[in-house]
Amino acid sequence: MTAREYLTHIRDMATRVRFLQDELERLRTDAASASISLDGMPKVGGKSDKMERLAIKIAEYDTELQDELTALLNEKQRAVKMIAELPPKQQTILTERYIHAKKWEQIAYEMDISWRYCHILHGQALVNFDKILCKK
Repeated sequence: MTAREYLTHIRDMATRVRFLQDELERLRTDAASASISLDGMPKVGGKSDKMERLAIKIAEYDTELQDELTALLNEKQRAVKMIAELPPKQQTILTERYIHAKKWEQIAYEMDISWRYCHILHGQALVNFDKILCKK
């Protein structure tokens, strides 16, 4: 796996975690807005089945989210340790792009460098990161 593939994988994992968080929030909102009739009479099907299915789905998403989040945090921690071995500007480029998922323009602006130079530094950082990744 190349440096770019590895770091992009981490960014994709973060996107997946955000999707699961959003979906879980949507499901919880749906569950909170659903009303249940509590008149004490047993019912077949209807709202109680829907609420049960919703609760099960929420629990499944929550479990999946926790698993994905744990995997993401482990990979980020590993990547940050390897990135720390790079020169400071290269560290900043890779951290901002792949760990914080910032856009090129934002990174260049915050580093007070040109967009073009940002890409040159990125290329150099990937070459150096590849060397570190191969050692691990």
